[in-house]
Amino acid sequence: MFGLITVLGVGILAYKLTKSYQIFVLSSLVLGLSPWHIQYSRQAVETSSMLALLVLGFAKNSGLVSGLASLAYSPAKLFVPLFFLVQLIKNYSRKILIGFLIMSTIASVAYLDGLFGKSGMRFSEIAIFTDPTVKDWVKEKRLEFALGAGESKQVGMTPNILNKLEFNKFNKWGTWIIQNYLSAFSPEFLFTKGDQEPRHSPAKDMIGQFHLVEVVSFVLGLSVILAGRYTLLGWWLALSPLSASLTRDGAAHAARLSVMLPAIAIIIATGWARLTKNKKLNFLYVFFYMFCFLFYVLYFFTVYRLESAVAFQYGTKEVVNFVRSKKDQYERIFLDGHNNSMLMAYLYYSGFDPDKFQKMVPLKVVNPTGDEIHGEQLDNIYTLRPMEKRWLDELNSGKLKKTLIITTADEPGMDKPLPNSLKLLKRINFPSSEPAYLFFEANDN
Repeated sequence: MFGLITVLGVGILAYKLTKSYQIFVLSSLVLGLSPWHIQYSRQAVETSSMLALLVLGFAKNSGLVSGLASLAYSPAKLFVPLFFLVQLIKNYSRKILIGFLIMSTIASVAYLDGLFGKSGMRFSEIAIFTDPTVKDWVKEKRLEFALGAGESKQVGMTPNILNKLEFNKFNKWGTWIIQNYLSAFSPEFLFTKGDQEPRHSPAKDMIGQFHLVEVVSFVLGLSVILAGRYTLLGWWLALSPLSASLTRDGAAHAARLSVMLPAIAIIIATGWARLTKNKKLNFLYVFFYMFCFLFYVLYFFTVYRLESAVAFQYGTKEVVNFVRSKKDQYERIFLDGHNNSMLMAYLYYSGFDPDKFQKMVPLKVVNPTGDEIHGEQLDNIYTLRPMEKRWLDELNSGKLKKTLIITTADEPGMDKPLPNSLKLLKRINFPSSEPAYLFFEANDN
């Protein structure tokens, strides 16, 4: 639903910015058929709702809708007020001012939560300013500077003023932000490889966030903006990567950079509109566009199924259904997702009562085997926290009795001969036929 609203909304926004019905239609077409938009519109994620609210909010200068966009997903918290300020400066009107004030009132909820609430905790986990490795990087570089300048290595070395000016956390942060910002405009990210996280992009190294042929219309569209037309569109493009640039893995992160999507779609449409003036060039462009889109569709429904299976935790529904049918036959059931917790999957696929779960929160963290393995307990089911587990060592310790262990096949030691106390009950395979989950019954004596 949000995906369809965004397709229509970006057309309305394009007309507002360009006053061209042709660009209105082409913008909706470009966005609707882009791998970037398709990837997120098929998922129930906050990115889709944020985009829909964002384009409609600015298309109608609605402070209410724009403010809601800033509540939907964090990258909009910075972009929305900045773009409103740009509009106020360039095209001041009483309507825009009122919209800005309404937006600020609504968005203040997001800002307060960012400062004092849970979203602030999340930002502290991903922000470059809280990265613990920066301090070590500064120390290492200052040491290299001193040694390179001819000083002898010794305990308690004190960097001189030039050393401190050359290497400090502010220089590191600044460089990091600039690198992230420029990476957002990388042709590799936009047109050839895309985001390397399979949940964010439909291919590892074959398809970009947009179709390859669109690099032509994108360059043509940029030339229009650089010539001084549609300057608000240029401001949207320039401001949109700022939020992602402040995060550690913000470079080429399709979700955090999704604020860019409407602007790039309209710019591509603007370039395409110029191509339509030449029938032969337009015919060639459409031909290669259709080829790229067909390639994308075929890849998406074939190879991508294999590439994305691990990222989307393929097989978890079958795991939970099996657990539900065998729950009363075991004293304990361990759900081990290796690098992922299976708590959310279990709650969703088992139909766990939300009211009951909320009353249990915060869940008690338990140590079911008496060692380093930790997890949350729901009755006799333990959803283990992400970490490496060595189940064969646990079995040899004599701690597992009448226990069902469901683990990902990539846990260490799963390819070794099994002890007599461990019985393989079932295996779930990925679409590639590689093992995904292994089901073991443990009966130590």
